[in-house]
Amino acid sequence: MTSGTIRVTSVCMRSVVGDIEGNLRSMLSHIRESRTLGSDLVLFPELSLTGYSMPSSADHPLPIDSPYIGSIVDAAADHDVIVCFGYVDDRGHISQVVTEKGRISGIYHKTHLGRRESEVMTPGDSLDV
Repeated sequence: MTSGTIRVTSVCMRSVVGDIEGNLRSMLSHIRESRTLGSDLVLFPELSLTGYSMPSSADHPLPIDSPYIGSIVDAAADHDVIVCFGYVDDRGHISQVVTEKGRISGIYHKTHLGRRESEVMTPGDSLDV
């Protein structure tokens, strides 16, 4: 990365609700491809790992120590990129994770839920930067 310059890849992908393994395979492929293109930061959509469709998304929560999440953390480290991705956590939050250098550096829990989301999901309680 050149000083002052960051190359970003925004991934537009079709995540299938509940097909965590398939979504993960797609995400790992995008991470590999993004790095070969010189990206420093790879951004995935909301609930990219678990899939987005309310109310069904609530049926597929993952703990933060899930091997699926670990695979993304490892891929980010292996390809020396920062990755931001979404999933449903095991407390019912719509969560967005930032991972870099082989660790999770931040997690945001969506605070302002839409009508259908608020019927099945738990709102976050902070807007950390």
